[in-house]
Amino acid sequence: MILGNRQNFLSALAVVALALAYTTTAHAVGVLYDENFTGLATDNLNGSTPDVDNSGNNALWLANSGFKQNGAIPTASVAQGAWLPFIPQAGNTYTLSVSFTGVGPDGTSVNWLAFGFAKALPTNTETGANRFVEAPTIGRAWSLYRANNTNFPAQNTNANQSFNGTTSGTANTINWPSTAPFEGGDVDLQIVLDTTAANWSATYFAKRPTDSSYVQVGNTGAVAVQQDIGAVGIARNTGAISGTITNFTLETSGSVFVPGDVNGDLVVNSADFNIIRDHLYTAGNRAAGDLTSDGFVDLRDFRSWKTAFEGGGGSGASFEAQIPEPTSLVLVAFGLLATATQRRRSSDNTLRGKR
Repeated sequence: MILGNRQNFLSALAVVALALAYTTTAHAVGVLYDENFTGLATDNLNGSTPDVDNSGNNALWLANSGFKQNGAIPTASVAQGAWLPFIPQAGNTYTLSVSFTGVGPDGTSVNWLAFGFAKALPTNTETGANRFVEAPTIGRAWSLYRANNTNFPAQNTNANQSFNGTTSGTANTINWPSTAPFEGGDVDLQIVLDTTAANWSATYFAKRPTDSSYVQVGNTGAVAVQQDIGAVGIARNTGAISGTITNFTLETSGSVFVPGDVNGDLVVNSADFNIIRDHLYTAGNRAAGDLTSDGFVDLRDFRSWKTAFEGGGGSGASFEAQIPEPTSLVLVAFGLLATATQRRRSSDNTLRGKR
């Protein structure tokens, strides 16, 4: 009876192993995130998925409730933002772009909309300040656009600006030149983050939507961009300001991540599963199986892999039937399957030899 149960158990695991043998593939397209804000004005941006997500994070927007899925920014005077997780990899260039329309009001307003690379995601999207000028969303390479800057360049307080931030997010301020767009309205902004050298740097650009090309509004900066970037986002200052976000895109010169892909080969298969299994309940990065970007490998990472695997056409029905909900025991059992199968083969070979 015991032997029969053991054989049944191994047979069940073998069915799952066959499901794992199916491979799903995806090809790098260079776009990590792309959001076109085509949702409803009544739906919060917070908790929604970007239109395109090749980050490998299964990312959700973390946004103040004033940010809506149609791109509307908060009408209330709140120092809040909308954020997506992002950790750059050395050796690439990243282009972050945003399009704002109807930035206002006209007049004497010096309040601003901003976008860029930040140190970390907010811990709370409703309370506290979540801009680029305070923790945890301290700006690392970011740029602001004011609703009105008629006094520029005579008064720097009204200038559109770019920053290579440090502890305050506002160090190494670069005022835009007089040839750059000003006076609110519609504007496209862009930041190119270069991680190919030992010292990372950023270059800033802006244009009107009707312009044929961008103009540089900053330089790479004498001081390198700090390399502890953990988020990209959009934020608004307190005070009277309005506008709509029509696009937010992050592109890379390197490979994009595929959801569920642990080892970076753009394939979701048992090799990724094995890495998660081998590092279960340990601290680690994505290469160790951390698909949820929380610095720890656990069952949430397994579920993230499982969702990606099944979504790619793997034998989800068989997989789900054999493992309704993952447990550490089942994960360990997978690791034992190959060993048990090998031992059984060795035993069979020994018996044949004795005959």
